[in-house]
Amino acid sequence: MAAFSSIGAGISAAVGVLGAVGAAKAGSKASKADKKAAQARAKIAKLENAKSRRNVVREQRILRGQALARGATSGGSIQSSGTQGELSSLASQERFNIGFLDESSALNTIASNQEIRASGARGDQALFAGLSNAAFNVGGLFA
Repeated sequence: MAAFSSIGAGISAAVGVLGAVGAAKAGSKASKADKKAAQARAKIAKLENAKSRRNVVREQRILRGQALARGATSGGSIQSSGTQGELSSLASQERFNIGFLDESSALNTIASNQEIRASGARGDQALFAGLSNAAFNVGGLFA
């Protein structure tokens, strides 16, 4: 009877070790997938930022052209203080919008890097949890 319990303990420990190793490998794969997903999100954010920058510049050029056209056709001059004030305001808005997009891009980069670090840490956690579980299972053989 003691022989059967020793064999049963050995089998359960072996299954426990295999399960722990499998869990660690699965955790590592999940971590790698999380990392790739975070990198893809970072690329998407960069593309969206570039598109937004182009839209801001395009919109400001259109508005600048409209302001110059109004100044030229209103009987005044494009050098009038009203036209110059409007152009100055448009340039200020453009600088603000581009600055906002730059700051947003920097924060997206920070967030993506943190996601990648967290993913790596989760993979490490899964690995160490699996090793710990295996060690406890093997230790149970000698108890």
